[in-house]
Amino acid sequence: MLKEFRASHRNIRGVLLKFVFKSACWDFHMDEKILQEIMTKDDEHWLNILNRHGIKQKIILRTCNRVEIYFIETGEEVIFTEPGATIYRGNDALLHLFSVAAGLESMSVGEQEILRQVKEAYENSIKLGMIGKEISIIFRKAISVGKEIRQKTAISHGKVSIPAIMIDEIDKNIRDLSRNIAIVGTGKMAASIGKYLVKNKNNNITVYGRNEDAGKELARMLNVSFEKTLDMKHISEKNSVIITATTSKTTLVEKEDIDSMNGKKILVDISNPKNIDTSFINGDIVLINLERASGIMEQNRIKKEQDIVESRKIIEKEIRELQERILETEAEEIISMTYEMARSIMIEESKRYLDEIRKGGDETELLQMMGNSMINKILAPQTFALKDLIRDNKIESLREFLINFENHLRKNIEILSNSFADQPDNQNRRYQTPPLSQKS
Repeated sequence: MLKEFRASHRNIRGVLLKFVFKSACWDFHMDEKILQEIMTKDDEHWLNILNRHGIKQKIILRTCNRVEIYFIETGEEVIFTEPGATIYRGNDALLHLFSVAAGLESMSVGEQEILRQVKEAYENSIKLGMIGKEISIIFRKAISVGKEIRQKTAISHGKVSIPAIMIDEIDKNIRDLSRNIAIVGTGKMAASIGKYLVKNKNNNITVYGRNEDAGKELARMLNVSFEKTLDMKHISEKNSVIITATTSKTTLVEKEDIDSMNGKKILVDISNPKNIDTSFINGDIVLINLERASGIMEQNRIKKEQDIVESRKIIEKEIRELQERILETEAEEIISMTYEMARSIMIEESKRYLDEIRKGGDETELLQMMGNSMINKILAPQTFALKDLIRDNKIESLREFLINFENHLRKNIEILSNSFADQPDNQNRRYQTPPLSQKS
């Protein structure tokens, strides 16, 4: 199997989208049984795992050869433990998402379909209430960059989709054969290649499958015929071209089926895993599969090397701008939290001050105590965050500061809401401004 073919078949990728990015993926060279098991798990399976870990923001991107899970994690615990997991962090994860949307991670570089699939995955998560501000900003930007790259470069020019390449290969080999074409399968892959086939009015197309409802629906959409059967002898007798496009775990067209076929036939396999046995000896049979197409796609990739370079430059520029925007958003939220906390402290301290005045306390002394208490409590989160940075020698990292600041801020708000009224003296002592040299 060619290297490019293997590298382009990643099958599950979870990504943490906030300050740190994590993902897990399975490559096509992994054990096929594990691969099949992963591909057959539905979205509900992955959502259940994410929900158990309290993940609220998540997007599942599913295509015929990949399932990717993008999410904002709530902690540092491991989410996925499936075999073959690979972790992506920081710019690597952003770079992956943007490259996917641009078609750079596709088996056929520059394909258009993946951008539509990224957009649909995003919109589906919106409908399911699984989208928040952070992940929304990132995905909208990725979709926008995918469009921009296709407009500014020639990355998507020519035959870039797998169905288009497969059909081009069929046309090169069909010659004097009849254009009776069988599509075996009723899912997304079958629909994808069917849309290309119906553009040629000379094609006589029949959809074959076990699922009658799905088969009739696909046939209706393509305006072609449907037969509820997977009898390969029957299918091969009626058609010159047989295209398998299913997710079947078992081989549909066995060696014996192929060797017993009469006359020239074109067999096309776009299934994952493979549906057509490659060990046949019938010399009249032309086999077109993903391995054969990968050579064509590699040639296309070489021709578009400059476009790939230009695309990556655009992605890197847009990622820098995106990070600035996310940082600004995070800073605005933290500043808003600071003002909210300060207002709460002011209200509570004012109540305490008035209570003490009514009890006969000295106004000047109480006013000074109230001012000191307010200052210490408001500045405590910043102080502890700065101490953490100094201790870890990361004072130059604004992002690290914001993370620490937010964590301390949230802790401070929780403490104030839970115990301020009951333990005023303890709170005063706790929030006296700690020296920066003191350990937190």
